[in-house]
Amino acid sequence: MKKRRRKRADKQGGSPLKPKRSGKARYLWLAGIALSVIAVAVTAKLLPRSQEKALSPSAVFVPRPRGTLTFNKDIAPIIFHQCSPCHRPGQAAPFSLLSFADVRKRARGIKDVIESRYMPPWLPEPGYGHFAGERRLSSEEIGLIKQWIEEGTAEGNSADLPLPPQWPEGWAIGKPDLIVTLPSPYSLAADGKDVYRNFVVPIPTDQRHYVRAAEFHPGNQKVVHHAFIEVDETRQSRHLEDGVQPPGFDGMQLPESVQMPGGQMLGWQPGKRPYVSPNGLSWVLEPNSDLVLQMHMHPSGKTETVAPSVGLFFTDTPPTNTAFRINLCRYTIDIPAGTKEYWIENRYELP
Repeated sequence: MKKRRRKRADKQGGSPLKPKRSGKARYLWLAGIALSVIAVAVTAKLLPRSQEKALSPSAVFVPRPRGTLTFNKDIAPIIFHQCSPCHRPGQAAPFSLLSFADVRKRARGIKDVIESRYMPPWLPEPGYGHFAGERRLSSEEIGLIKQWIEEGTAEGNSADLPLPPQWPEGWAIGKPDLIVTLPSPYSLAADGKDVYRNFVVPIPTDQRHYVRAAEFHPGNQKVVHHAFIEVDETRQSRHLEDGVQPPGFDGMQLPESVQMPGGQMLGWQPGKRPYVSPNGLSWVLEPNSDLVLQMHMHPSGKTETVAPSVGLFFTDTPPTNTAFRINLCRYTIDIPAGTKEYWIENRYELP
């Protein structure tokens, strides 16, 4: 399995801790999420060859007869499915795409970002297979949108418009068995550098549980860039915030006792759907453990309140297998000044 991606610089926090991975290494791990492989057979969703060919980014789009494409019949289903989940009120995107007027107003910009595959955000480079939860537009979808825009953005018959998209209120995959939240919200300053903050929260359970899913709510989509969900069974990390106000501690470095459980990839960024473990790949939550949320936040220009929470979903079935995470990272990354593109390639062949 071969994958490529472009590396980007980011801001980092500092910490006096002896890290389990250095700040640089941890950022590279974050930047390499698209390169990470959970090496269990059930994780990869292999498509039938006919479907794979149809969805291939390199497939050739066959234009429709001129003047036949309309928003209501051809474009709305794509926008509602691929764009509206983030482009709606209360989500991370800066504007809504829920109506013909919304889309027509930004048609040229939409054409640019889908042609460059900047949107929807999906980091793995095309051409190296399909991944579970893939959010890439197919060549067919891109071609339809481009042709519709270039021909003048016809609205079409209102009877062809699909029902407005609906999203569940609250938790996306149902009511959690346990909700872990901060005792009090965190106040993010209006200005300054990006903040990497670690929050340590006791998990209120006195017995072992098997966790099949975890759903993260950022508490403020506007300012939360991403988050990692980790567990400390020793509760050592809570001493780093003893007497600290507000609670928590800064930086990207965490003590050895903080781990992402069971080989899972428990993280969140805008647009990411909650991860539900396949059968046999639940993970073990021991009693008297702490939840450790590592969050990257960026100031918005005004003081913001952030109140993240995590919903845990249990199962009675213990894990029969353990996920194994392989990080394809390059620690010798050295981007020369002024270089616009810097490519590195790592390879791992799944047995």
